[in-house]
Amino acid sequence: MEDKEIFLQFLAHDYSDGYWTDVAVLEAGKLAKPLPVADWIILCDAWRSYDPLVQARIAEVAGDVTPWHDEIGAMLISMLASDDPDVVEASVDSLHQQYQAVPQRFNREHLAESLKSVSARSGVAGIALGELRKKLK
Repeated sequence: MEDKEIFLQFLAHDYSDGYWTDVAVLEAGKLAKPLPVADWIILCDAWRSYDPLVQARIAEVAGDVTPWHDEIGAMLISMLASDDPDVVEASVDSLHQQYQAVPQRFNREHLAESLKSVSARSGVAGIALGELRKKLK
C-alpha cells in the first residue's frame, strides 16, 4: 500500500475528538511528512472527493507540510468555500499558521477576497480568522 493511501486511511479512521486533537493529528503529521510533492498535488486536486471529516483533517495537517507548495495554498483557499464548518475552520487555521510563518507565500489581495465569504467563527478558529483578516488589511 502506498504512503498516500495509508495517510488517507489514517485520516478516515473514527477517532474521538480528544484523541484526534491530542495524539492522532501528530501521527498524521508524521505520515504526511514523507509524502512527495506529487502525492500532495493529487490530494490537493481530489480533496472534494473525500468525506468532510477527511477534508478537515487534510486541511489541519496541510498547515505543517514542508516543503510548502502553491497547490496546498490553493487547496486551503478553495476549502474556505466548503459547506462544512469544520473544513472551513481547519483551512482558516492552516492558512493563518502559514501566513504568520511566511506571508510572501500568498497573494494578499486574493486571500483577503477569499476570506470575505467566511462567516465569523467562535473559539480558536474565530481568533485565527480575525488575526488573519487584520494582517491582510
